[in-house]
Amino acid sequence: TSNGKFIGPEVPFGHVMGTYHDEPVLLIESSMGNRALSFDFRPPSSGKTEEEKDNKYCGFEYNAMIEGVHKTLKNIDKVVPDYKGQGYEISGFVWFQGWNDMVGSDTYPNRANLGGYDAYSEVLTHFIRDVRKDLKTPELPFVIGVMGTGGPVADYTPDKKRYAGIHQNFRDAMA
Repeated sequence: TSNGKFIGPEVPFGHVMGTYHDEPVLLIESSMGNRALSFDFRPPSSGKTEEEKDNKYCGFEYNAMIEGVHKTLKNIDKVVPDYKGQGYEISGFVWFQGWNDMVGSDTYPNRANLGGYDAYSEVLTHFIRDVRKDLKTPELPFVIGVMGTGGPVADYTPDKKRYAGIHQNFRDAMA
């Protein structure tokens, strides 16, 4: 929420999951806007340049997210009403992020070209592997919410057509 006035997709998603499952469902949200997978959420195994190694913010959000999950699960009895030590299962991970990576012309200088976001796909692969490792869930299913900015590129108006290749290339890299 933003000062209690707005909600994101986690609220209807949580409602659907809670309605679908007979047991309680806990969503652990890690929501930081204006962040990039290529920098802020950079996973440990993806490697860093010397400059990135010297920047304490490179990978900071990844580490904060993992620490937040561990802290929540360690204190689950304080977070989940009526929790009585029945245990838990980490059963899925939803990743819906990408605006800063999609518009990152410095990070992805060839983004308008086929393969221009290949580096994003590689870092996302490291991200998935690292999350599974750090949460000790080697088979954890991931759902990647692909950016739909602008809607279907075939429907872009003439003034938006210049973005069609970039948007589609990024969606393909996420997929």
